[in-house]
Amino acid sequence: MTSLWGKIADWFFGAKKEAAKLALFRLAHAETAVQQLASFAELRQYVAPAWLNSLTWQFNGNNDSVFKIGDCEIPCHSTTQKIATEDRSVINPDDVCGLLFSMKYTEHDVVSEFHHFAVGYLPDRNADSVLKKQKIFLNQSPALLGALRLIGLNQNGHQGNFAYGIARKIESMFYQITRDEDKSAQAARNAENLSILASELLGEHGTALHHSR
Repeated sequence: MTSLWGKIADWFFGAKKEAAKLALFRLAHAETAVQQLASFAELRQYVAPAWLNSLTWQFNGNNDSVFKIGDCEIPCHSTTQKIATEDRSVINPDDVCGLLFSMKYTEHDVVSEFHHFAVGYLPDRNADSVLKKQKIFLNQSPALLGALRLIGLNQNGHQGNFAYGIARKIESMFYQITRDEDKSAQAARNAENLSILASELLGEHGTALHHSR
């Protein structure tokens, strides 16, 4: 951690350097995925905007995940274990969209490319067929699905207000970065689908309802 901190110390605002150093230490030494995630979210709050993309939460097809800080990888504890509601509360709800932005699946940005890597080729591509393929993909990706539960994305009720709110916030954040209305709208649709599907597959309390066959 001392060596890593020496490489990244300049990424953080001067007044926040000490707090960032402590957050990095807690991230590396946390005993649960929830504790790691709280520390990672805190670390992202302190980093200068130019370096924000250097702090990512990465997943792969083997259902492994790591927090990547520059070139350093810190293995994530299992996201598939049962998480008590009171444990998940250590993650600030305001960080949900920021954490969603940090996620990458085999180097693909989850929020902007979920409609590509989770779907692949579809001879008859429409909203229903895309959502069906995305649901199958998530059901077969327990580490990513567990991560969505950890950040609290599985809270969409019957009216869909939660997923809609996440989508609008993601759209606004994405537009501020890209100034591209089409890409921002696509990121919003991906975020909304992720929340809808996580809620369907896990329920609002985080218990898996469906299993891959």
